[in-house]
Formats: sequence, structure tokens, C-alpha cells
Amino acid sequence: MLIPVLIAVTVAVVLITIILIVSGAKGKALTAKTDRLANSIQKKGVSAVAKEHENKLVHDPHNVEALTSLGAVYYDDGNWEKAWGIYKTLYDLSSAHTEIDMAEVTRKWGIAAYYLKKYDDAINALLFSVKKEPDSFETNFFLGSSFWEKQVY
Repeated sequence: MLIPVLIAVTVAVVLITIILIVSGAKGKALTAKTDRLANSIQKKGVSAVAKEHENKLVHDPHNVEALTSLGAVYYDDGNWEKAWGIYKTLYDLSSAHTEIDMAEVTRKWGIAAYYLKKYDDAINALLFSVKKEPDSFETNFFLGSSFWEKQVY
């Protein structure tokens, strides 16, 4: 009677450990990629990094890594029109590319739409994002602000 319980507890502990290791590795990879982009921007400047990624997109307009980096550059620079277009493209490509982080893409797409006063687009994108990350302060803030601007209470 005690042996099956011990086996079940051991299996549960092993599975939880594996899940934590895998999720930690994914977070470290994402942080490393973000750090590389920030260092590149710091060394070369925003326009040089943007041009570099735009050149990659000339050869392959569906290059997810270049789109993601270019979107981050435009988003961080406050170039909402270009960021909106990049994140819409990433959203459209997401069904074929599972590596795309849909919570981040739809959050940033929605925030760019908010700043462009495209409140319907903002609401649609942010509703999708909040389903993926319901505890995201930024997503909930801009979703509420979009509803406020549309006077939907």
C-alpha cells in the first residue's frame, strides 16, 4: 500500500523537476537573445540595427528572428506604425511558426495599436494576449485603457 504512493510521489517530483529545468532553459535563451539585441543596439545604434534586420528580410520576408528583432527595435524606439506592421506580420506567420511567442507578439501588437488609436485592433490583440498571460500587468493596463477610449465600460 505504501510502495505505490512512494512511486507516485517520486514520479511527480521527477516530472516537476524536468518541467522547471526546461522552462528555466527557455527563459535563459530568451534573456540571452534580448541581451544580444540590446548590446548590438548600444554598439551600432538603432538605425544600423534596423537596417541590418531589414536587409535580412529582403532575402527572406518570413525570417522570424529578423522580424522579432526588428519589431523589438521599433517597439523600444516608439515607432508604433512600423512596430504595428511587424507584429501583425508575426501574428499572421504564427500558425506556421510555433517558435513565435504569441503572448508577447499580441501584447506588443496591441500596445502599438493603442498608441496609433486603433482601439479595435488593440482590444482584439490584447484579448488574445491576456488569454495567454492573464497576469501580465502591461497587457491588462492597455486592454483596460483601450476599452476606456472606446467608452466600453
